[in-house]
Amino acid sequence: MNLRQDESRGESYIKSSGRCRCAAAAESVSKTAATAPVASYNLRCPGVKRLMREAAELATPENEFSAHPTETNLFEWHFTIRGPEGSEFEHGIYHGRIIFPTEYPMKPPSFILLTPNGRFQTEEKICLSISNYHPETWLPSWSIRTALVALRSFMLTPGNEGAIGSINFAPEERKKLAIKSRNWSCHECGPIIKLLPVQKPDNSNSAKEVGNGDATVEGKTSDAAPPTPQATDVVPKRQTSAEVAPTQNGHVKDSNPVTSPSTAAPNADNQDAISARNLETNNFALEQQQQHNEPIKNIIYDLGIGCFVVLILALCFRRLLSIFSQA
Repeated sequence: MNLRQDESRGESYIKSSGRCRCAAAAESVSKTAATAPVASYNLRCPGVKRLMREAAELATPENEFSAHPTETNLFEWHFTIRGPEGSEFEHGIYHGRIIFPTEYPMKPPSFILLTPNGRFQTEEKICLSISNYHPETWLPSWSIRTALVALRSFMLTPGNEGAIGSINFAPEERKKLAIKSRNWSCHECGPIIKLLPVQKPDNSNSAKEVGNGDATVEGKTSDAAPPTPQATDVVPKRQTSAEVAPTQNGHVKDSNPVTSPSTAAPNADNQDAISARNLETNNFALEQQQQHNEPIKNIIYDLGIGCFVVLILALCFRRLLSIFSQA
């Protein structure tokens, strides 16, 4: 079964189940022109409101990644990530798709890489702990920003044998693909190198960004990136590259970088950036938790007021009965 058949069957299932009214709207909008109005979606659907808010937050591309919905479907996004520093992916720029279910953010999206990279297969949904293959590990507080940060961390982990969409190319081959990826172009977004801001050259001068973001790599390719991290540095203690535990779904998933320690050894600037990103993610999760608890507080408050009123009425009724009985 190819990818298009899988997506069409998933859309027909969502439409027949009737769990959310925005499913039919998302399906109809995906077939309309690029000028489809926002009113075509059910704005009361939590998934629509969440995606529209995240689209506004990610309107300005960041240094490590960018993401935006397609012009015809709010539930399909295209993303671009920069290869993690200090690895064979360092000079690469990788493009892919995100397919969101209508139950998002209660259910996780699926991720598809389009650019050859040597770590994930292209044009195939990837089995990760943040993807639709493992909804049991997904948290609704996670956002697109959190998922893209995790996806960059997954690139540093060794490809687990048996994981869907996972491959293991040699480091030299990954370096060649990283250089070629800068000239890759999406049929919908255009040249992907223009989707990320121009990166300032580092002190090593291993790569320089000029003009519209094109890079020229100086020196030998083997000197452009440090050696690949060892498996013991990127695999959790309970799981090694040789011992991969099967999941409940019958296949293997990669370790979760969102909850595990960082797999690379970043410099001081990268540590500050990661700390700021983690702080932003925690603040967003706290905000989501507060918004979730606010209706519960209101309900408890209303119940307390109601019980107090009922108690007053009961005392008044009892007093009246005592008066009538004495009369």
